[in-house]
Amino acid sequence: MTAELHPKSKAKISAWHTKLGTFLMYPARAEVLPAVAILTVCTVVSGYLSIVGLVIALATTLTAYKFAFEILQHHADGWEEPPEAMMSISGGLVFQYLFVLLVAAIIYWTVKSFLGDTAAMVVLAVFSLIQPAYTMLTVIEGNALWALNPPKWLRLMQILGNGYILLALLLFVGQLFETWLGSHVFSFMPNPVATAIVKIIGLWILFSSAYWMGYLIYQYHRDLDYVPNAHNDQAIRALDRDGILIQAIDTAIANESYEDCITRIKYESRERVLGIAAQSKYRELLLKKGNAAEIRQQAQTFLHQLLTEKNMPRAMSLAIQQFGIDPGFVPLDGETADTLVKEARRVGQSGLEKKLLVCLLQNFPDETVTGDWAIRLGEVLLQSGESAAQAINLLDAASAATRSETQRQRLIVARQAIAVN
Repeated sequence: MTAELHPKSKAKISAWHTKLGTFLMYPARAEVLPAVAILTVCTVVSGYLSIVGLVIALATTLTAYKFAFEILQHHADGWEEPPEAMMSISGGLVFQYLFVLLVAAIIYWTVKSFLGDTAAMVVLAVFSLIQPAYTMLTVIEGNALWALNPPKWLRLMQILGNGYILLALLLFVGQLFETWLGSHVFSFMPNPVATAIVKIIGLWILFSSAYWMGYLIYQYHRDLDYVPNAHNDQAIRALDRDGILIQAIDTAIANESYEDCITRIKYESRERVLGIAAQSKYRELLLKKGNAAEIRQQAQTFLHQLLTEKNMPRAMSLAIQQFGIDPGFVPLDGETADTLVKEARRVGQSGLEKKLLVCLLQNFPDETVTGDWAIRLGEVLLQSGESAAQAINLLDAASAATRSETQRQRLIVARQAIAVN
């Protein structure tokens, strides 16, 4: 095995056998899952539109394979994150590839018709063995016809070894399962549901195997005489400090060795603002380590960053998770957290809204909106059938804590408003 340095991490990439879970769950990534959903919906809709539906079905198939090729190419070139656009693979290459697959399908059904199921199973097994090699060579060569080269298939299989054999075996099992499911699921499920299930499984196998193949190419690129494009992009490589840091965190998590990595992250955090992906990975590291104080401190910083960048869905998810493991959690400042209170109210997250209101009232008595928080907390409590006494008690505590007479007058007005309600 040739263990190469990843251009974005400056660390040895993990061996393929340590990434099996990542391969299988690749379509669940946030960048890939919407494509699975959209392609599935298009497939279901195409079944109801006759000629137009046929056009949609063909376009859906072409798009699915084009995206799979993009995934394969992108990761073979050494990049960690999924591709953000479909620009490097031409539609003509995909048409060539699909034509070859069509010929293979005709051969399979001909053998099945004339020689029976056993012979057809042997043919399917052979096709499953050579398909990953043919697919990888199609992307490497940039031509689906040039990739029809058995000596090159054998060389590639020999270089990739067990990683290739396991992938081919799983593809064989996956295709058998997909065929069996397509033959049976329509008999007891509504057609749209059955079509969606079969399509999702097919796309899952397609995208997972594409990532697996791309990873194998990159891991063994020297033996394959393949030069990843990422190695030529020194500017991006030098600038992508978050990518380097994320790789270091992954290594620390895998080795369960946290302290050096945390020290490094704290040092870099003093120099610059970490990106959202790096902060998320850092939180994962801290949760693995389990130090409550460090988790709380990082959650405060991360939440403030998300709110400042107006990333409300991520901010809300982080706040819910943090309050779940740390009921005493307090945001970094009240003014910024007020935007999350309003967002929680807007989307109906009354549980989160209540927790935020209580902690903000307890910890930020001098904010201009403290009185508004108390009034809103009273409303939330009354709506849930509880007494507004907690809101009044928190408001009284805030009045006692504040040193501003002007603020105290605001809180008195808010208390009167709650009492009236």
